[in-house]
Amino acid sequence: MSMMGEMKFFLGFEIKQTSEGTFINQAKYLQDMLKRFKMTEMKGVATPMATKSHLALDPNGKEVDQKICRAALSGPRAGRIIRPSARPDYPAWSFVAAVVFIQSILSRLIPTYSSGSRGTRRRPRQNRSSDEFASNAPRKSTTSRRKNKEPRVNYKSMDLISYAAIRMKNWYEDVARDDAIEGRRFWCLEQEFIYKDIYEPMKKVRPMQAINVDDLAENDHFEDAIWVTGRMSLQELMKIQCDFSPELIKQFYATLAFKKDAEHTMEWMSGSTHCEATLRRFASILGLPAEGGLRLHGPQKTDKNVLFHLYDSSGVVGSTKGLLPIYSQVLRFLRATIAPSGGNNDALRGALVDLMHLSLKCARNKNEDQDFSLDVMDFIFNEIHDVVVSRTTMPYAPYIQLLINNSVTMDEDLSRFLMTHKYRGCIVVSSISKNVDPNEEQKVLAAVSMKDSL
Repeated sequence: MSMMGEMKFFLGFEIKQTSEGTFINQAKYLQDMLKRFKMTEMKGVATPMATKSHLALDPNGKEVDQKICRAALSGPRAGRIIRPSARPDYPAWSFVAAVVFIQSILSRLIPTYSSGSRGTRRRPRQNRSSDEFASNAPRKSTTSRRKNKEPRVNYKSMDLISYAAIRMKNWYEDVARDDAIEGRRFWCLEQEFIYKDIYEPMKKVRPMQAINVDDLAENDHFEDAIWVTGRMSLQELMKIQCDFSPELIKQFYATLAFKKDAEHTMEWMSGSTHCEATLRRFASILGLPAEGGLRLHGPQKTDKNVLFHLYDSSGVVGSTKGLLPIYSQVLRFLRATIAPSGGNNDALRGALVDLMHLSLKCARNKNEDQDFSLDVMDFIFNEIHDVVVSRTTMPYAPYIQLLINNSVTMDEDLSRFLMTHKYRGCIVVSSISKNVDPNEEQKVLAAVSMKDSL
């Protein structure tokens, strides 16, 4: 073959031989096949579709010239569309059904008209990992490829189970700190990539507001909702106010790891400092009890139909539409503090369903000795854990900022980088007294007015 010079074509395919290997391009072969089947003007089909034609001998079918079929199936180019050895009766496919089948295959090849490298740098397919071709394989960054670096996994597009497994491990125990990372803001490169892929693009944290409980308690419009939140032991949490740095909150969630101990110890990076705190210490910083009360998180998901009695006759269970006034106001308090919204504000879901169900029990139960206290810290810890493993938006920014402030000493004044944690401007809703018969709740109408920010 070398005496004949450089081989450029073989069996209709264009061949390119380089020091890196042999490359094949199918453009000329496909162009020839499209001309044979009069498909040069036909649009290609990018997504394979099932054909209605069946490849079987049809004595009643309309015959066509056998040369047309054999052009695709026999001769020196046999087997490029269908292996003849797989169907020994292929010479009998001289009917329209066979032609339609062959045309359907060619239509799928049209979008690949220029497939095949003409000498560019490309790894041979057999040298690539089979994982790269899996349908659920995570997308890889192309930036590192352009810089002649090994492509890395994109944590935003990684499947949820694999990502959750990564976040359940503890970097601070499993790997040594990488001091070569710029700014030393991350313990290891994996944390930095998680930050860049998931948290850095997030524009905002979940909105939260502080609530001046003492002032609201003196207002008849809020008396009943404040009474309910008091029975749930939420009022101390509602009072907390702290301006926060969105960047520090993003770094916290990107680097957070959970120790597998009874104290629920959390480890994270703030600036260049490795921080650690138990749930009990977190509770002490917030001024809340570390334990005791009802725990709402569990393996079973609560059916939203338990909220039926929160609505009037126009209500839609599982949404904010038609909530009775007392529960509408309680919901606003919960959204502003312990259960900030991560997206759809009109839907009640997840742990918020359990909170609203607990508020229903509080409002309907007249026994003042009945304890409806919530284990607030257990609720917050489980919500933080769920957010970390599911890559959703970031809650509790003011509370986490207090934890950070008590864990590290900042070298510079960060006040210009802080986002204000405002007091909530409450919507005034005519409320229902706790002394009113619950069966009469549906007769109460909501007032429509707005109160200035407190």
